Amino acid sequence: MAGIIRNLKNEILSLVPKAFVDKTLRKTNFMGFGSISFSQEGEDMLLSKLFELNEKGFFVDIGAHHPIRFSNTYKLYLKGWRGINIDAMPNSMDLFKKYRSEDINLEIPIAKV
Repeated sequence: MAGIIRNLKNEILSLVPKAFVDKTLRKTNFMGFGSISFSQEGEDMLLSKLFELNEKGFFVDIGAHHPIRFSNTYKLYLKGWRGINIDAMPNSMDLFKKYRSEDINLEIPIAKV
């Protein structure tokens, strides 16, 4: 089923102008203004505002979950920041290694339960 959905998605994307697809997939605003949030409740927007003068920086994301979806640090990563992503869920760092390869990605617990 996943293969059928992937093929359908690719077929639809082939019909859309490449410039539009590039902007959409990169999560940039098509009209060049406004802002996109990747985090669950807009936490990344607050962090961006607090650190707007810092072109680059370092972060530690404990309980990172996913490299993009619900990410509090992906917006910073796109801006040039780099950091450490930590999540204990088995195989959680596979996508981080693919999409956040410039970060340090650790699949480990940080405390004894």
